[in-house]
Amino acid sequence: MNETNDGFVDVEIPSEFIIKNYIDPIQPIVSTTYAQLMEKFEDEMFLISKAILVSRIETIDEINKSILDSITSDASFIIMIYI
Repeated sequence: MNETNDGFVDVEIPSEFIIKNYIDPIQPIVSTTYAQLMEKFEDEMFLISKAILVSRIETIDEINKSILDSITSDASFIIMIYI
């Protein structure tokens, strides 16, 4: 751990967490993370127990739009966390 800290780090992501074979990258992220979204979108604990880490704010907006487009209720909401 005595290496120089240049602000960059390589992170190895295990293959079971990599979403492969997609056309639209947002949809598989949403459907994998929120597999029961349509049944539990009003359950706050269901929503806050999930996390999607992204490197761009624009990706968060795309994910939120996809989730909101999927919900077919007048009482829809989404929790957004910007890191």
